[in-house]
Amino acid sequence: MSKQIHDKEQTNQFVAHYRREDGTIQDVWSHLANVSDRAAANASKISLQEPASLCGLVHDLGKASQAFNDYIRSAEGLPTTSGTQQRMGRGSIDHSTAGAQWLYQHLKAMPGNVLSRQLLPLITASHHSELIDCLAPDGENRFLERMDKDKLRTHYDEVMTNLPDDFKEKMYLKAADPALEQSLHLVINKVMEAEDDRVTRAFKLGLLTRMLFSTLLDADRVDTIDHQNPTVALQRPDGQYISWITLTQRLEATLSQFTVTNDIDRYRQQVSERCREMATQEPGVFRLTVPTGGGKTLASLRFALHHAQQHQMDRIIYVVPYTAIIDQNARTIRNILETEAGEPAIVMEHHSNLDPRREVPDNDHFWTQNWDAPVVLTTMVQFLESFFGSGTGPVRRLHQMTRAVIIFDEIQSLPVRCTHMVNLAIRFLVKACHSTVVLCTATQPLLEAVQPASRALSSKAISEITPDVKALFQQFKRVKVNDETHGNYWTHEVLAGKIMTAAETTASVLAIFNTKKDAALVYDAVDDIRNETGSETKVFHLSTHMCPAHRRQILEDVNQCLNEKKPVICISTQLIEAGVDIDFTTVFRALAGLDSIQQAAGRCNRHGKISQGQLFLFQLQNENLSRLTDIREGKEVTLRLLNEYHNNPGDFDEDLLSAKAMNRYYEYYFYQRQSEMSYPLPRSAGVGNDSCLFDLLAENPQAVGAYQRINGQSPDMLLRQSFQTAAKAFQAIDKSTQGVIVPYGEEGERIIKSLCGLSPWDSPGELLKLSQQYAVNCYAHELNRLVAEGALHETTQGSGIYYLNGRHYSREKGLQLQGALQTMDTMTF
Repeated sequence: MSKQIHDKEQTNQFVAHYRREDGTIQDVWSHLANVSDRAAANASKISLQEPASLCGLVHDLGKASQAFNDYIRSAEGLPTTSGTQQRMGRGSIDHSTAGAQWLYQHLKAMPGNVLSRQLLPLITASHHSELIDCLAPDGENRFLERMDKDKLRTHYDEVMTNLPDDFKEKMYLKAADPALEQSLHLVINKVMEAEDDRVTRAFKLGLLTRMLFSTLLDADRVDTIDHQNPTVALQRPDGQYISWITLTQRLEATLSQFTVTNDIDRYRQQVSERCREMATQEPGVFRLTVPTGGGKTLASLRFALHHAQQHQMDRIIYVVPYTAIIDQNARTIRNILETEAGEPAIVMEHHSNLDPRREVPDNDHFWTQNWDAPVVLTTMVQFLESFFGSGTGPVRRLHQMTRAVIIFDEIQSLPVRCTHMVNLAIRFLVKACHSTVVLCTATQPLLEAVQPASRALSSKAISEITPDVKALFQQFKRVKVNDETHGNYWTHEVLAGKIMTAAETTASVLAIFNTKKDAALVYDAVDDIRNETGSETKVFHLSTHMCPAHRRQILEDVNQCLNEKKPVICISTQLIEAGVDIDFTTVFRALAGLDSIQQAAGRCNRHGKISQGQLFLFQLQNENLSRLTDIREGKEVTLRLLNEYHNNPGDFDEDLLSAKAMNRYYEYYFYQRQSEMSYPLPRSAGVGNDSCLFDLLAENPQAVGAYQRINGQSPDMLLRQSFQTAAKAFQAIDKSTQGVIVPYGEEGERIIKSLCGLSPWDSPGELLKLSQQYAVNCYAHELNRLVAEGALHETTQGSGIYYLNGRHYSREKGLQLQGALQTMDTMTF
C-alpha cells in the first residue's frame, strides 16, 4: 500500500500509530480501547482492573488533536488535516496531560474519591516519562502544576470536542463506577499491617501507585509493539505457558535419577524433600536456610514448581546477586525443564551480560522487556530497578511480580542501604500481590530484626522451610576453620609460601582476597615460587579485571584440573564465593564479614569427598579497604566475633560457621549500620541535608516543610512523594564505572575490529550487546591511569566506546593498569 493515502476518511482519522511496511493506521480510539483492556487484565491479579481500565482508556486522549495528528502524519509522510508537512521534534506535542486533566477534574468533583482523584491522574500524566514528583524537594506542587497546565497547550477543549459519543459515554460510565474507589481502598486495607506507622503506610501507598503505573505502562507498550510488528503479536506468549504439572514432572524425573553415594548426598536429598513438603503451605514469606553446598538451587526450584502448581501462580522469578550465578543456574534449570524440541522457551535470563546469540526464540528480547515467561532469572539490580529505578523500562516488569514465586538467592547480598525499602516491598508483594517470597542462603540476614520494627519483616510471618537449622549445619559440617588472625599480619610472600606448601600436601588450594591488588600480588608471588621450584602445580587467577568470557574459561580450566585430580591453585577475589559450584580441599580467606567466610567455606570440601577440609583465615599487611565499605565494616564485626568465640566457643555451638554465630554476626552488623538502611542521600542529590530515599518515597517531610514555608499551610493531597527525584537518585549498585572492551580471544578482537570499522551512521547496537562478554568495568581512577599509560583508544571519534590496547591485557590476570606487558602473555590486538 502506498504511503500517500488519499482516502478522505483515512486522512481525517486521528492516528495513534502507523505501520510503514503496509501503510496500516491504528486510530486513537482503537489504541485506547486495546490498552484499557490489557491494563485491566494486568491489574486484575491485584483486583485493580477498574482503575487500570479507566487509565488505559484516557491515557492518550491528547492524540485526538489536530496538532498531534499533523505531527505524527508529517513524521510518517502522510497527508495532514491542515495540508502542512511541518516536521516537529519527538515529544514536542503534549498528548499525555489531557486525559489526566479530565480524570482529575471529573474525579475530584465526585465525593468520596480520596484515592482515585490523585492516583489515577498521576499515573496517566506520567506514562511517557516516569512517575512525576507530587511535591518536588523544593516544595513546588508538581502534580497540581501538571493538572493546571494551560489547556491550549494540552489541547484539552479540542480533544473533548473530538470525542465520539460512544467513547465519551464509556469514559463517564467507568469514572462513575463505585468499584473504582472501592477497589483501591480494599487493596490498601489488605496491605496495611498492625506494625505500620504513618511513614510506612505512605511508602506502601507509593508502592501501590508504582504497581498500578506498571500495568498501564506495559499495556501501552505491548499494544504499540504488537501493532508495529504483527509477527511479534502472533508469537507473544502473553502468559500462556506450559503447565506447571508438566514442568514439575520433568524436575521429579530428573531428581529420581540422582544417586546417594555419601552423607552429603543424603542430606541434600532431605533438604529437597522438605522443600517438596512445604510447597503445599499458603503463599507468604519463606526462609530456606541451607549450608553452602546443600543443593539449594534444585531444592528451591522444587519448592517453587510445586508451590506454583498448588496455588496457580503465574511465574517463578529467581533474583540473584551476580550474573555469573544466573549463567550457571539458568543452564542447570534449562537442562531440566526445556527437554522437548520445538517448545516455546521456558527459562528466560535477564541481566546485563546476556549474550544475545543465546536468546531464544528470535523475538526473545520483546518478552524480556516484560518478563513474559514462566521461569525468569534476573539480578538483584533488575529487581531493585523495577521497584525504585528511573525510566519506564524497568517499571514495566513490576506487575509480573504479582502471583509469582520470587526466590532471592543469596539474600545476604542485598545492599544495606536498600534494606528498609526491600523489606516493605516484600511485605507488599505478599499482602497485596498474592506472591510468595523465598529468602534463600546459607547466611540469613536478620531482616526481621532491623529497626524500626515498622520497616522489618515480621518474624511471625516467616515460615522456615528447614526448621532445625542447627542440626542441618552440623550435618553439613565438613570444614575446620583455622583462625590465623590474632596478632598476625602476613606479607604476600609469606602467604604465597603457605599456599604452595598446602598445594603440595592437599593438591587443590583456593585463596580468596578482598582486593584485586592483593590477589594479583599473591598470584605473582605464587607463580614465582612455582617457577623456581619447577612445580607442576597449575596456578590460575580470577578477578573482575577479567572480562566475563575470560572468567568463564578460567573456571572451566580449574574444574578440569580438579576433576582430573591434578594439583591446582586458584587465586581469586570474592567473585568466586557466591553460587560457583567448585570444590577445593584447602581454602585461604582474607578476613572479611562472617557471611563471606561462610561462602568461602562452601568452596571447601563442597561435596564431602574427604573427611574434613581446611579453611585458614588470615590478615594481610597493608591491606587497603578504604573504598570497600561493606567489606571493611564486615571485617570489623568479624574481629569482634572472633574474640567472643575464642573466649567462649560454647556460645556458638563450638563452631564459628554455626547458625548461632551467623545470627550474632548480623545482630552486630545491622546495629552498626542501622543508620544506612533507609538509603541516605549525598548532598549532591540536591534534596537537602540528612535526606534519604525512603523519606522521598513516603511522607516526604522536607518537601512538605518547604511547601508549608512557601504557602503557609500543608498541601491538600494524599500523595506527597517525590517519585521522579527519588528514581533519578536511586542506584542499585555503584554506577560510577565505564565498560572498556578488551581483546580477549579471537571473538574479543573481532568485536573491537568491527566497532572500529563502523561508519558514523552505522548503529553499534548488536556489537555492543556482544561486547558485554568482553568488557571490563573500570572506575574513574582506573580509567585515568589507563589514559596516562596510553592504553585506551576510542573505536571511532566521538563514539564514546573505548577498547584496551592488547599490551595491557594479560591472559593470566586480565586488565593491567600500569606498565605495558612485554611477554607472550599479552593479547595480539
